[in-house]
Amino acid sequence: MKIGSIPFVVLLFAAVSALAFFPPEDSRDGVTARFIGFDEASDKSGLVAAQRDAGEPFEIRLDIANATDSPVSGDLAFWLNDDWDVGGAASRRATIPPHSTNSFFATAIPKPGRVLPALYPIHASFAIPGGEPLHPIAVFLAVAGGASRPGEPFPDAQAQSYAILRLARLPGTVFTQMPGADPRPVSESAETGAFFDPGWQVADGDVRFGFYSQPPWSTGAGCDWRDIPVALPASTPLVLRFSTALAAAIKDGEGASDGAEYKIFVVEEDSRSSEVHSSLVTSHSWIDNTADLSPWAGRAVTIRLWNGCGPAGSPHYDRCLWGDVGIYAGEAGFVPGGGSGAEPPSVWRFPLPVRGEAWTATFTPGPSGLLDGTLAFTDGERTLSFTGFTCAIDDILVGAGPLDARCTGYEVLRDDGNVVVSHRIDLRDGRTVVARATLRADGPALRIRWDMTGTVRDDRGLPRFTRLGIGAASLPAARAYLSFGNVLESPRSFSLSAGNFRNLARHAGADYANGASLCQAADVFPDRVVCRRASNLFAVETSHDATLTFVPSARGAFAAARAFRDVAGYGRSPAWREAATRMCLDQWGGGYARTIAGLEKAAKYGVTNAVFVRHGWQRWGFDYR
Repeated sequence: MKIGSIPFVVLLFAAVSALAFFPPEDSRDGVTARFIGFDEASDKSGLVAAQRDAGEPFEIRLDIANATDSPVSGDLAFWLNDDWDVGGAASRRATIPPHSTNSFFATAIPKPGRVLPALYPIHASFAIPGGEPLHPIAVFLAVAGGASRPGEPFPDAQAQSYAILRLARLPGTVFTQMPGADPRPVSESAETGAFFDPGWQVADGDVRFGFYSQPPWSTGAGCDWRDIPVALPASTPLVLRFSTALAAAIKDGEGASDGAEYKIFVVEEDSRSSEVHSSLVTSHSWIDNTADLSPWAGRAVTIRLWNGCGPAGSPHYDRCLWGDVGIYAGEAGFVPGGGSGAEPPSVWRFPLPVRGEAWTATFTPGPSGLLDGTLAFTDGERTLSFTGFTCAIDDILVGAGPLDARCTGYEVLRDDGNVVVSHRIDLRDGRTVVARATLRADGPALRIRWDMTGTVRDDRGLPRFTRLGIGAASLPAARAYLSFGNVLESPRSFSLSAGNFRNLARHAGADYANGASLCQAADVFPDRVVCRRASNLFAVETSHDATLTFVPSARGAFAAARAFRDVAGYGRSPAWREAATRMCLDQWGGGYARTIAGLEKAAKYGVTNAVFVRHGWQRWGFDYR
């Protein structure tokens, strides 16, 4: 479609976050078709769908209710995607008497070796006179080996002295409650503004995996909580470890919180609850805490993480962070770190000619290889060094913290000019992987390629890297260059995620007080750029098997970026000449008739040298709701 000379582009995105859906039903003219047994709950953390065994047939039930005074007849059909067959009468003629409800059944049959542990839709069509057929859609989660039992079990700890269950990686249900009212699921109380979502959280530049909670605020002060069922092991001691903080102000001049309440309850199967932690948090830096769960060893319970407003009763700016929330079972006498320790570390050198500048990068392994080793860049007059690498696998940080995975050994090999560092990582949940880093010089750039050699990944691509980035520097960043045109002098702590209004470049740069500058880049688009002032951390962080690139310069970060451009290898889109110099107009949602009217009006005003992009979001690509 063109209006004037405005190219019209419709982009459909598969949304990764689930908002509230309509139920699995469709209605028209007094007739309603609804799937039974496929009720859903959803919040920003994702869809909580009914579960079915991926290897076994299961029954599908559809109820059709006729609220009219006349019988209704039509063609009824059931279908799934091509991983499934439908048994029984997949297509039939159906008649519903007036003021009656009839049930219809079919069987979903998995095709051998085809079904993935993923969300699937079930479709039904009831074609009745007078318009489009009724088309309800149910969504279910196929689960290998059967639907999950209540309470997430611990990893098998028989062969080790410890086991860890990380709560932010488990399903949970979020509730809100206003004073004098009954609790409600967060999916039914969107007007309160409350949420309790898992993900990476940042406090004073320190990134930890956990939860972000906002108690009710838009309709008054209230509380919210997340219930997480777990099956606790019989071994003791049994300790819940976690960190708390308030998120920093989003913008300067924003009001301050009077603090937020944090509580943890253990809820037993008979609904009795015991409070095991309570605190008022006002700090914007992480506070580490523990709670003893030993009295409930060997039992199935629900861990309830609860947030409420502070002593003044004000819910404003109560952005509550939970970090590294995990249950730790068994003896705590493990030794942090690892490494073979057989020989003193070698120093590996990489010459980097940077547009007339002569730089050298050096790598010195630490007890855990590159993970706590030293990377340094020097031109003979100035040196900039970095300690270690941030690495997380399946959102489990590799390090020495109570919940961290451990590097239990490494080896370094020289391979045709490359230096290959293979780290053996114990994820402390029964899995061990090899995280391999390959270092090489590429003209002015030091390239570090991360992969998991020999690791067999499951249908969801796990295990995978979920954080990769260089460690803390020997100096704080004096000036940071981000995205296109964002320059920060003496930057404070921040975490800038990917996005059009945040970070939209694969590279970032920094100048340091000794005259050195460094450009960092990732071939997989970065998840964030992180700055933590207290520890001199400034890093581009990304996920997956990825290559991170580092280019130094004594002539400023722009000079380093230009040298990076020489070897970046980025190519232009084939349509770049058509799109270049055009204004980009975005529209999110709204009716198509209004869109057309708006484009016609824009053309009348002479706004024709533009590209128009309309965003029409889909849920997993199959859900019309």
